[in-house]
Amino acid sequence: WKIWIEGRKVYNCAILKAPSGPATGRGKLVYILEVKGEGKVLVMSDGTLYEVDDLDTIHTALWMGFSDALLIDETRLINFDDDEIIDVTKLK
Repeated sequence: WKIWIEGRKVYNCAILKAPSGPATGRGKLVYILEVKGEGKVLVMSDGTLYEVDDLDTIHTALWMGFSDALLIDETRLINFDDDEIIDVTKLK
């Protein structure tokens, strides 16, 4: 599979789980500016803050920031520099 993001490029990807029905989610390209609180909070370039699910901070604590990502339905995030999908909650 490949995913194409308008204005960016084509990314090779693997299917982690086949969808059970038609696509209903919405994706948005975002830029992770900074990672705070040992991976607990992500600061986006537009000032939006997202809290990371406790189980996912093991991954985000290692992130350096300055990364493009895909935000799906405002609840899941894919960092293009990492292979993980993490759960997030919008704080501000």
